[in-house]
Amino acid sequence: MINYEEFWLDVNQTKLKCKNNYLILDCWQNQLYIAGKYLRLNEIQKRLFACLLKNVTRKSDLFNYLWFDCPQQNPSNSYHQLLHQIRGLCRDNNLPCLLLTFPAYGVRLDIEAVESIAVRSETGGKVA
Repeated sequence: MINYEEFWLDVNQTKLKCKNNYLILDCWQNQLYIAGKYLRLNEIQKRLFACLLKNVTRKSDLFNYLWFDCPQQNPSNSYHQLLHQIRGLCRDNNLPCLLLTFPAYGVRLDIEAVESIAVRSETGGKVA
């Protein structure tokens, strides 16, 4: 059995990084760094990105990791609201959506989108 509280105590002391450091999650500061921008995250948004960077992508697993400290009978609505918030955060910061959703399965990071954002920011908006 996974002790989710211990898991989050460990995660909160670190910075989680995506391939080539294109996306860095600072768990201590609740910030996501991408394309030269720091995006402020709330606690549950941070938890979602931490899960995705640790390859926790199945919807049922995400429910357990995200809401371990306040179990709900049906976290499905909260899950969909969270995904909507992340999409809005990306849109508000002129970023493409960083999430790929798979109905009845879960969600994962769109690594190709993350890499394209990073390459554009490194080249000043020009794609080679």
